Amino acid sequence: MADDLSINQKVANFITGQLNKAVGDGGCWALAENALLAAGAMTSNDLTDKEEFKKADAQYVFGTAIEAKNAAPGDLVQFKNYVMTRTVETKYDLPDGNSITLTSTDEVPKIHHSAVVMSMMDKDGRLVVVEQWKGSKAHWGDFYTRPLAVESSGTVPLSVIASRLPRDNDYNVRMKMLAEAKKVSNIAAYKETATISLSKDSFYQVYHPKPK
Repeated sequence: MADDLSINQKVANFITGQLNKAVGDGGCWALAENALLAAGAMTSNDLTDKEEFKKADAQYVFGTAIEAKNAAPGDLVQFKNYVMTRTVETKYDLPDGNSITLTSTDEVPKIHHSAVVMSMMDKDGRLVVVEQWKGSKAHWGDFYTRPLAVESSGTVPLSVIASRLPRDNDYNVRMKMLAEAKKVSNIAAYKETATISLSKDSFYQVYHPKPK
């Protein structure tokens, strides 16, 4: 029965039902606020200081503040000046002795943002969230609570490397390198380092919903 569910379960159930939909005005706050309303919990309207709530960059309070390591599905998180940068560097050692190194970087800013937690924290300090921005729909996202570096290695077909090459000024040169390497073997070894870094001003607070 629905009444037997905890507030967190009700929040998580609501969020699951809103995936790929624009909730409220499509903003991040609307998703979090409507989830609490649907669960019968206290909302940021109830809990945030009234003067703070009026600010364009208000830091909303969604419940009882908890540590991120204790977060569970149905909790909420408020971000301030949070910028996560993900960099992946992969070195492919080709079978003829040459190598190709590819680097990709993407930045995920959550300068003034709210999201709903949908997982426990994993070993890498990551929480899975559902979030939305105006102009988007509710979707899955990653929230890293700390910097991270992960190394991996293995082998990969040369055709896979070719599919990953950016169409930049080096594209034709690299394709020729792969063609020459293929004369020796169709398999290359790789070493990959993926790093997550957070801006020094990154701040976040996780909240556990409060019953009314």
